[in-house]
Amino acid sequence: MSMKFQFILFSILFQCILLSAQPAYIARAIAGNDHDRKKPLHEALENGFAGISAELSLKKDGNLYCGSNLLSEKYLKPANKLISERKGNIYLERTEEFIMVFELRSDDIETVKALEKELGPYSEILSSKSSDGINKKAIRLIVTGKNGNTPEYISSSSFVFTEVPFNKTSPEDASIFKSTAGMRFKKVYDWNGNGSMPNMQYHSFSSMIKVAQKSGRKVRVYDIPEVPNAFDLFLNAGADYLQVNDLDNFVTYWRNRKPY
Repeated sequence: MSMKFQFILFSILFQCILLSAQPAYIARAIAGNDHDRKKPLHEALENGFAGISAELSLKKDGNLYCGSNLLSEKYLKPANKLISERKGNIYLERTEEFIMVFELRSDDIETVKALEKELGPYSEILSSKSSDGINKKAIRLIVTGKNGNTPEYISSSSFVFTEVPFNKTSPEDASIFKSTAGMRFKKVYDWNGNGSMPNMQYHSFSSMIKVAQKSGRKVRVYDIPEVPNAFDLFLNAGADYLQVNDLDNFVTYWRNRKPY
């Protein structure tokens, strides 16, 4: 066996090992509860999640924090490193945008302005808006205001997308600035995930999903009952992203689910 053939064979085997080590990709789930995780980005990626959600605050020292950690150290730098190693993607052999949703916990205007400055060194990995539409890159960064409200300050940065409340969308209100529609489920509905969702509630829920999607937005549902019956209902109703806190529980559900 020639050295050249041995090298080719080794390369093929190495790529197979890398690919087999990748988690099953979960296109419709976002990892929440980041403050309880030491490395929330890596845990989300290790489980194959399509994105993460975290709280973002501007502190008195002028820096942006997710919990007690700097935004740059917790998310931006490690994501940039991974994307550099993986030739432009955050997952090997996948080109979908990775979603980062940040709920602003400090003044909208000052926090978003600080975020615009923070993102400068990372422009090569961030999806952006332009007059021609969306230039997709490895990460789409989305901000939402306190309690799920639209931020008071709409960023002038082409790298910052915003989220609109789930119940405040209309087909005529399309905007590339408003990338997603978000709903805090337990704030609106009292269904606990057991049995059938009441007909009126389900009709309201599924109808608003359709309206939001007609406006060009994907729907993120969070603060949800985390049981298989509820997951089935939300996904069948058309929700684009379910935000979950118990990652292992959802991974088990996803492996055993019926295909949608």
